[in-house]
Amino acid sequence: MTYHADILREGNTYALYPYYPWHSNMRNEFTNRMLDFKNNKLSAVNWFKARSVDAVSFLEEDFRGIVDDLYVMAAPCSSVQKVNVSCESIASYLDQNFSWLHYVPQSLVRIKDVPKAATASKENRPRPMYQDHIRTIRYRGPVLNPFYGIIVIDDVLTTSSTFNACYAILRQTTPCEHIFGLFMGKTQFG
Repeated sequence: MTYHADILREGNTYALYPYYPWHSNMRNEFTNRMLDFKNNKLSAVNWFKARSVDAVSFLEEDFRGIVDDLYVMAAPCSSVQKVNVSCESIASYLDQNFSWLHYVPQSLVRIKDVPKAATASKENRPRPMYQDHIRTIRYRGPVLNPFYGIIVIDDVLTTSSTFNACYAILRQTTPCEHIFGLFMGKTQFG
């Protein structure tokens, strides 16, 4: 599958597909696949693994034009007790398929629960903001090589608040300068 026209790029973030939320009138088959991914259903996780490898193959020149090697890690879930299993699976799989990617398991962790962003409209409440994520996410991984970059894997890019918080935390706590986000989908409104 060719991604040059499909990958949604914005700054240092890349999203594989447009995503129409479950509560929108534009909900489609991809929406259902994303919900299955979020629920760690094997068929959806495997589907995204394959698409992620294709996308990273296409983006390799972009990434490696900046740094030769990159760490890959998953963004944390909204709950302290929960591991972002689907995104951790993608990160691990990318490590297995690319010698220049190095998986750092469960390195971004949630130290305090935040409400799920995906259910904010259904529950008639605001989405967690950047400041909420800064207060509740920590880097708990090993010391990193300053000459490597980082790719943070997450399911959906909507407001960028989770990624921006992860970016800020990684810039403060690691020596890595180049940090990218790779998302399975990017929320589309309308």
